[in-house]
Order: sequence, then structure tokens, then C-alpha cells
Amino acid sequence: MRRCIALLLAVAVLLCSGCWSLREMESLAYILVLGIDLTPEGEVELYAQVGLPSAEPTRGGGGEEPVVKTVKAKGKNVTDALDQMFLENTKQPFLSHLRLVVVSERLAREGLERILDFFRRDVNVRMNIRVAVTQDDLEELLSVQEPLSRQPSLAIANQFFINSQRAGVVEIELMQLLTELLEPDREAVLPLIETSEDRFALGKTAVFRGDKMAATLDEMETFGLLLWRNKVKRGVVSVTPSPGSEAFSYRILSSDTRITTRWDGKKLKVRAEVRTVADIMEMHGKVKGDLGQLASRFIVTRMEDALGQAQRSGSDFLGIGVALRRQNNRAWRELRGRWPEVLREAEFEILSHVHIRGQGQVR
Repeated sequence: MRRCIALLLAVAVLLCSGCWSLREMESLAYILVLGIDLTPEGEVELYAQVGLPSAEPTRGGGGEEPVVKTVKAKGKNVTDALDQMFLENTKQPFLSHLRLVVVSERLAREGLERILDFFRRDVNVRMNIRVAVTQDDLEELLSVQEPLSRQPSLAIANQFFINSQRAGVVEIELMQLLTELLEPDREAVLPLIETSEDRFALGKTAVFRGDKMAATLDEMETFGLLLWRNKVKRGVVSVTPSPGSEAFSYRILSSDTRITTRWDGKKLKVRAEVRTVADIMEMHGKVKGDLGQLASRFIVTRMEDALGQAQRSGSDFLGIGVALRRQNNRAWRELRGRWPEVLREAEFEILSHVHIRGQGQVR
């Protein structure tokens, strides 16, 4: 009797098996890039770049079919705007293939908290998607046809990877952004993505105070930020020793930044020390002065530029608070309530040591 019951149960399991969450490919709109903006009325407006799996590049002859399409919708919040996409499109918006979220500067200055709650809760959103800010019109940004890639989301992903390897851009994933916004001693940063003729441009950075965008860093200040955060591992840097002189370029082979803090009861004292190993890549004529010292001076200047932006904006995006909390938690608890003021009045000592290992293949 028991064997009969077990056999019946086994047969029932086989007959009842199936994919409970099955979705047909033809019924889904795979969102690859999601742009988020605020309307003048305060509503959330979404620009979803959807991949078209049936579109194949044609070879020779006539024109090529587009492989992506941008659809728009707006609502009271992100959930409501996505729901409007159901009403206005023939396919179901699907976020599991999302690669990039681009936020408008207007929304970033209003505050990211308004949209991040959705991304924390939605089970279809992966935590490793990239997040960026743009000062351009979102619809125009998503309409750019990258000449070297017919798939814009792949082009942007590759561009982020290449430039993060050469210390040219900050690269922030959704999980890291959520962590930096929740931690009391951290301020968030996001890369700025822009359009330049027929392609995307990276290099600038949006810095935040709380969940609101506070300032913008240019390319040189971004390099200084990466040095402060100890994110420079590779890259090429060109230095002009003096006005009118020939520049020389060196390749960074390794770099390590150590930050130490000390609170003497009246003033915060911060010491940042950078040790870099580099190779000379190109040099014309005679360079007056020690190459290592010239490169060190360049690094110190870039870090001072980023520090100046942090003090002016009142945003500790450099990570000074992180260092103090780890090294002297009691002092951090005492100072955190007036941290922007403490940061502006702090004494900083920035040291750089550049070891020129070689000169390429020239010996």
C-alpha cells in the first residue's frame, strides 16, 4: 500500500512540474538603460531603452534596423511610471537585464531617496547595475548612436570599464551607492555621462551631500578624488613642468594612498601619503628638475583641487570621516554633528612619493 502511494505521489510530482514564473520572450520588453527625470509638476518621468531581440544587423545593401527603442512614461513615482508603461505598450517592461540607471541633474539635486526605495525593493533589479548622472536631456542622451557599437548599453558598459581601469572615471554600482547613502561617515559620488557629437563622454563626477547633488568635479578633480579614495591602480598621466615647456607622460603601474587622522581637541589634522610606481612613456627634450618630484607635485596639486571642492561644498566625498571613525571612533562621535565645519578648518598635509621604475624600452 505504501509503495502504491509513493508511486502515485511520484507520478503526480512529474505531472505537476513546470515553470511557475515562466515568461515568454515575445511578451517582454527588456529594459537595458533606464533614465529617470522629474517633470516641472514634480512627477517622475522614465525613459526606458528597450532591446529588440528580433532586430538583426543587415549586411550590405539597404539601411540597418535599430536594435533598441526608447519608450517614455510618467507617474507619481517610479512604480506608477512603470505601471503606465504597461498601459501604453504591447509588452511587459522587464528589469532583470537592466545595465545602467541614468538620473537627471534636476532629480539628483532634488534628492535620490525619492527613487532609490524602488530599487531597494524590486526583486528583478540586480545590485550590480551602474548608476550615473547626466546634465544633458535624457531623451537626447538615449538617442545617441555610438559609431563603434550598435548597442548603446554595451557601449556605455565598456566605456565605464575601460576608463575605470585607467583612473579616468569613478564607477559606482547600485549596492555601493545605497551603502554610501546609508553610512553616516560617507558621501556618495556618481559619474557624469554626457553626449559629445555622436558618442558618449565620461570623466566628470557628481558629488553628493546626503542624497542631494552638491557639486561637480572636472576631470582633474576626479583624478584627485580617485587618489584620495585609493582607487588609482593604473593609468597614464601627462605633466607639463612649466608654462610653455614640453609635457612628459608616465604610466602608473601601482599607487597606494594612506590617510591618517588626529584630533587634538581643537582641530582635526589629516595626513595623506601617496606612493606611486611609474614608467616614463614619452618625453621630448630636456626636462628641468627631477621627474619623480615633478610627478609628485602634479599628484599633490590634483588632491588639493579635490580637497578644495570638498571644503567648499561641505561634502566629505574624500573619505576623511571614514578614516577618523576607524582610527578614533570617540572623536568621530563627538565631531559628526558639525563635520562640514570641522572639515573646512582642518589642517591637511599631502605627501606624494613617485618612483620612476624605468623609461619604457629606452635604457
